[in-house]
Amino acid sequence: MRRGLWLAMVLVFILATTPAIASPDQPTESADTGTTSSSVIMTSKTTTTTTTATSTTTTSTATSTTTATSTTTSKSKTTTATPAADRGVATGKFVWPVPGWTHIVQGYGDYHPAIDIYENAMLGTPILAVDGGTVIIAKSSGYNNGAGTYIQIDHGNGYRSHYCHCSEILFSTGDQVAKGEVIAYVGQSGNTSGPGLHLEMWKNDVHINPLSVLPY
Repeated sequence: MRRGLWLAMVLVFILATTPAIASPDQPTESADTGTTSSSVIMTSKTTTTTTTATSTTTTSTATSTTTATSTTTSKSKTTTATPAADRGVATGKFVWPVPGWTHIVQGYGDYHPAIDIYENAMLGTPILAVDGGTVIIAKSSGYNNGAGTYIQIDHGNGYRSHYCHCSEILFSTGDQVAKGEVIAYVGQSGNTSGPGLHLEMWKNDVHINPLSVLPY
């Protein structure tokens, strides 16, 4: 009987000292470290905030008013606009150099290879190129052997015209002029008895009577 009691006491001791079996729901322990291993899944939510900046660009349009100072020159006295394409072009047909003035005080002759168109009221009258061509001589001042201020045009077809006693010329040597364009103004420069135009013309370097080709 004592033996059975002893066995019962041993069984109770064993049961008391035996560790409890771990529940499947509890975390397992690591055999190596004895630390509890938990799997934690972290969801990182990144919120992207997009800021739309509205930039308003104001364009200022400045209106600049330029005041041009008009310089009046002698050439601005031209009464009609002449297309540049007409300059330097000879037509072979001539115009009267001082429209409205036809009083010839001295005609063409052996000792006077020109015509002189004179009237006191002519002073300042525009002188027209009898045809288109290129200025080959332009004397804007001086006595010039009695011719005074004068201009000579080569019409490029054998004809030349020569305008003397001007008060002012509007073109220089090398300039091209058009038929009927204002090239000078009637004056009384050089050797003259009054205001007027002394006009000479050549054909193939030979003086001709201007009245033989001009519409007089």
